[in-house]
Amino acid sequence: MIVVADATPLIGLAKAGRFYLLKEIFGKIYIPVGVHEEVVVEGRGRAGAREVDKATWIEIVEVKDKLAVELLQDELDKGESE
Repeated sequence: MIVVADATPLIGLAKAGRFYLLKEIFGKIYIPVGVHEEVVVEGRGRAGAREVDKATWIEIVEVKDKLAVELLQDELDKGESE
């Protein structure tokens, strides 16, 4: 099973001290580059940043359908669009 995560569950589970559940339940998850930037880069020092940065079981992936992302960004931010 392929699991792609948005920033909200990553941050929320980190705040609740339950970030490890993602690995226990799914084993490996994928996050788009935009989600990584939102959580780790822009969110430096906040909940989820350190956890995502150190999680070897999270793979950061580049979105292939750039046009779809551009269209979605009219309504959503970058991480949600990706």
